[in-house]
Amino acid sequence: MEPDRSAPTAVPFFATSWRGYRRREVDRYLAEQGSAIAARDRQVTDRNREIDRLRHQVAALNERIMELHAKAAEQWADESGRDGTAARVERLLETAAEEAAHASDPAAVFRRAIAEGEALVAQSRRRVALRAERTREADRETEDAAALLARARATRLPDDS
Repeated sequence: MEPDRSAPTAVPFFATSWRGYRRREVDRYLAEQGSAIAARDRQVTDRNREIDRLRHQVAALNERIMELHAKAAEQWADESGRDGTAARVERLLETAAEEAAHASDPAAVFRRAIAEGEALVAQSRRRVALRAERTREADRETEDAAALLARARATRLPDDS
């Protein structure tokens, strides 16, 4: 009688012989199971590779999104003179409060949020200082241009009588 191999978890049935089971049946069954296991191992390996590839792709996309958000925030800050730091810190602290309610170590959640908030404030201060320096440079250039015009006015032009 042939064993039922239709279900992978079926208990095999082997015909008995004088000294146990028929060796060819057992060997054929073990070879089939070995092939099935090897095929599943290849599938798992292929899928794990795909998962890793997708993880890298997601990480790259997340990084790009963060870059675009930062660029948009900088552009908005340059255009408006405001960078939204207070609003971002407020959202950060609100999120930390929500996370702390469910965290095993709420203090750690707040410490992390405070550290992130301090980093945002430091970054904002650097941008403000850079904008202030650009403004001072523009003011100096404007004053230089005004001085040149004043000297030109003070100088009589040849066709002025």
